[in-house]
Amino acid sequence: MNHGLFPLVLVMLCVQAHAEAPKKSDPLPQPKELKQRVLATERASAKERERYSCYVQDQLEKLNAHGEVKDRESKTSESFYVNGQEIDHLLKKDGKPLSDSAEKKEQTRVEKEIKKYSEPKQVRKAEDESGQPSGTICESLGGANMDR
Repeated sequence: MNHGLFPLVLVMLCVQAHAEAPKKSDPLPQPKELKQRVLATERASAKERERYSCYVQDQLEKLNAHGEVKDRESKTSESFYVNGQEIDHLLKKDGKPLSDSAEKKEQTRVEKEIKKYSEPKQVRKAEDESGQPSGTICESLGGANMDR
């Protein structure tokens, strides 16, 4: 980005944020309306998340008693979402591509996960087994009584 434009962009973002902020005189939304707005925003965010992937590089350094690195491991993965479930596809280990057999095994594992999480019933089953929701607050608020 051109450093001369940075202050201008920053000012524009601040003005936009200020324009969207509620005024002090605006009444607070009713709990039911607030819940609906939060759920709608969360659903839109979840849909957008499905459209993107990213590369993740993990590096683990094991230290000896003197704090010196004695072993270093790294992994490069592609991370993406299917129905709110994160799937990691291992691409490299220690900076080297996977061997043909390891790559085939990893591809089979990823395809199995994609198929599994392509069905919403399987997503709910996985959440029930792990005790963790898929990362959205939709499920958490879905059953909440906010009619007060």
